[in-house]
Amino acid sequence: MNYNLINNQNNKQDKTFTFYPPKSWQSELKSEGKISIYDELLKNFSDEDVIVKVIKENTTLKIINKRDLKNIVLSLVSRIKEININKLGNKLKIMGIIKASEESLLMMLASAWLGAEHSICFEDLSESAIQTRIEMFNPVLEI
Repeated sequence: MNYNLINNQNNKQDKTFTFYPPKSWQSELKSEGKISIYDELLKNFSDEDVIVKVIKENTTLKIINKRDLKNIVLSLVSRIKEININKLGNKLKIMGIIKASEESLLMMLASAWLGAEHSICFEDLSESAIQTRIEMFNPVLEI
């Protein structure tokens, strides 16, 4: 996924950069009243196309097509909305403290669907490293 890199011009010494979706996304999706990164990621696939192949711990292969992936993601989106119902006025920031897995992919896609910021912190890190990352990101919701 390509992003345009735009330098923050407010202060010449400021090294902060802001990332925006490509202008083509902004013009195409803005007319619909939204910019959907989730839709943009999967727009070139049909419902039956295989999107995910996961090798489970027991070495079986789990295959997920676009239609099934959307159903799984929407289920997670629904659950996140239920949990976060009282905080919807805030910018939704989701942090997953999980292993590199099918679940981390689903969390990222659900975040994209919701337009939420997300961060994944792999559970193999030390307790203090995880705590530092939580303090830095300041999530509204931890998974």
